[in-house]
Amino acid sequence: MDIPNTVTYIGAFTFMNFIGLTSIIIPDKVLYLGDHEFDGCYSLNEMCIISP
Repeated sequence: MDIPNTVTYIGAFTFMNFIGLTSIIIPDKVLYLGDHEFDGCYSLNEMCIISP
């Protein structure tokens, strides 16, 4: 999943229990990630946080 560059805030529990999530790319525009974002995402194998 690619998060668009226009997103700056991802609230708490957004991806919680998203079993089908296998990878995610978070752009540098995201300034805040809430609590427990990836709890229950057992298929998540790869996370990339892009920095400037």
